[in-house]
Parts: sequence; C-alpha cells; structure tokens
Amino acid sequence: MAINGELFTTPTKRFFVEMLTRDIDLEDAVLDLLDNCVDGALRMKGYNPDDERPYDGYQASLEFSKDMFRITDNCGGIPEQLIESAFRLGRPFGDRIDANLPTVGMYGIGMKRAIFKIGRECTIETRTDKSGFRITIPEDWFYKEDDWKLAIVRIPVEAKNIGTQITVRKLLPPVAHSFGSSSGFSEEFGPKVSQIYSAPTMRRLHLRLMRQAGQSSAMTESYCIRTKQS
Repeated sequence: MAINGELFTTPTKRFFVEMLTRDIDLEDAVLDLLDNCVDGALRMKGYNPDDERPYDGYQASLEFSKDMFRITDNCGGIPEQLIESAFRLGRPFGDRIDANLPTVGMYGIGMKRAIFKIGRECTIETRTDKSGFRITIPEDWFYKEDDWKLAIVRIPVEAKNIGTQITVRKLLPPVAHSFGSSSGFSEEFGPKVSQIYSAPTMRRLHLRLMRQAGQSSAMTESYCIRTKQS
C-alpha cells in the first residue's frame, strides 16, 4: 500500500466485538439486558425518589434454549428520539441521555455487548405509545468490515404491547451449551439476579425464566423472582 501521509487505523469489527465481550460472563451480559428493562421502566414512569414501588406492574421474561435466547419486557420501549443513541457502540462525550434518571446502565454498551456475547443473529422489536421499530443484525454483519450500519423499519404501534423484545439466534457454542443444559445458565442465573436486585424497591419487578428442552415448546422451568414487596 502506498504511503500518502495518512494511516488507516480503524479497528476491525472482529477485534472490536471480541474485546467488548472478553471480560464479561454470560450471566452478567444478560443482567445488562435486565438493566435496560429497569431503566426503561423509570423512563416510562418518571423518577420519583419518594416512590417505594417504582417497578410495580413492570415485568421481564427470559426464554432460552440451545438454539435461541429471547428477552421480552413491558417497560416502555425505546423512544424514537433515542433509537440512534441506543444502537451506537458507546456514547460520545457530552451525551446527556437520561441525565435526569438514576439509570443502571451507564456506558451505552450493555445491549450490544450482551447480544455480541450471546450470538450472531438478532432481531430487536421495540414499541412506545407513539412509535415502533424493528432492528435486525444479520449474521453476515459481523464479517463485513466496512459496514457498521443496521437495518431498521417502522412497525405498528400496539397499545397492549409497549416494550422491547430482543431475540438472538446463531448462538455461540459455549452459550448454546449453557442455555441447553439444566445445570448451566438456568441454575446459576436465578440466585445471581436475586442478589443483584436485592434492594426493597426492586422487588416489585416481576421476572420469569423459561428454559426450552430440545425442540419442544414446553417449558421445563418457569418461576418468578421477587414478585412481592417485603
């Protein structure tokens, strides 16, 4: 390559994705997605420091198997004005998004990092009471070094379906093994999430974990964590 006074130093996509996910385990990656649910509920309801039950009525469900991971919530969805920021890989200096909320997610990488940790194909559907969007990350996106764009389309607003659903397929082999095993993720995640979200105000957030066995749609596990205020 001829030297003309400039060097092209943009990191490769593979390097970026591998470095972003190297120091986080699977359970913490999924916790990042739950943090987004918590932040969405606060954004939807508005922050009131005197509210002892800020998450009452909000819920999230996790479904997973050796072939698929899905998280669904009713926590308000991503507003249209935040869509681009939500899918940027990090937040620029001076970004004041959610500056007035005590958000759990801090650096704007939780959702993307979790997706990259879990698999290589993803669909995100998110709806507020005013807008709805579907964003797709196809498997070949990870191998196109010069293409950082994501496809996005509008979807109908549904008053009874306000929230976000993230579905990941093409799971990475270690993740597929953990999700598919009865002694893997499903055994380890419940106690961890109970410990992380132990504050009394968090105990109204309803969480369901469901593990699919093989090709069957029957759920082998379904339980709730902290559904009542102590």
